[in-house]
Amino acid sequence: MRARDVRCAPRMTKAPLVSVVVPLFNGRRWLAEALESALGQTHAAIEVVVVDDGSTDGGADVARALGARVVAQRNAGVAVARSHGLEVARGEWVVFLDQDDRLLPRAVEAGLDALRAAPGAGWAVGRLRRIDVEGRPRGEEASTGGPLDRLSMLRGRARCGGPPGRSLFSRALVREAGGFDPKHAPADDYALYLEVARRAPGRWHDEVAVEYRRHDGNVSNHAARTLRATLDLLAAHAASGDPAVVAACAEGRAHWARVFSPAIRAELRHSLRRAQGRRAAVAALAWLGCALAASPA
Repeated sequence: MRARDVRCAPRMTKAPLVSVVVPLFNGRRWLAEALESALGQTHAAIEVVVVDDGSTDGGADVARALGARVVAQRNAGVAVARSHGLEVARGEWVVFLDQDDRLLPRAVEAGLDALRAAPGAGWAVGRLRRIDVEGRPRGEEASTGGPLDRLSMLRGRARCGGPPGRSLFSRALVREAGGFDPKHAPADDYALYLEVARRAPGRWHDEVAVEYRRHDGNVSNHAARTLRATLDLLAAHAASGDPAVVAACAEGRAHWARVFSPAIRAELRHSLRRAQGRRAAVAALAWLGCALAASPA
């Protein structure tokens, strides 16, 4: 496979259409904030596509009232909803915004500016700011960092974790990479980053692109499950047998075990206090597994 397919990086017109895809599952509480942030971009050519993943709380009506295009599917999870949105989107470029997060007004424009400065790049990544349930700032990344190539990302050296809403992608590139694969959930966004990095270079920009809301319902709060999916993903890449990839995956296993270990301990304590036996057992096994993964052979 060639390092870069020219179809992955369309030539930008004066105002290329950018699609903001928002998966929706019973997320009415913060949906209006998310959609207003997408519709309020300084880049004028925006379409907002909401994929209703079997919601029952009336969120789709909120989306329609705000002018978003709504498509519906049976409940299949966020990865399938993102990929559905990718297929119906009309833009040359796409942002995947979660229903509880917010884009900064210049998120799209900053991404396009970065890509114009790097001919051939197929995706751009900005910084993120964490916010609490009420939308109050709770800290942001001091700077961007780490090369956006596949081996660095396998090692965990490229700090582009967090919600995919921080990134602007060529829609053709994401389609070429296969979209969001539900078999890697809840690490399907990491899986996509690895696949787009295999096909086209990425570009950082130093502006805050997305506000990432932390609350009890975040999928990323399930640290044990996310770590398991991450380690399985690294194993799949290592199965290629390429020595450089195998070494990078070993380093990545150690890195992600260290990153997730504190959250898994907290998840274990939380589950025990609430007598959530099954979740506690998963967390306990994951915590024990961290000790092994954090010491690569």
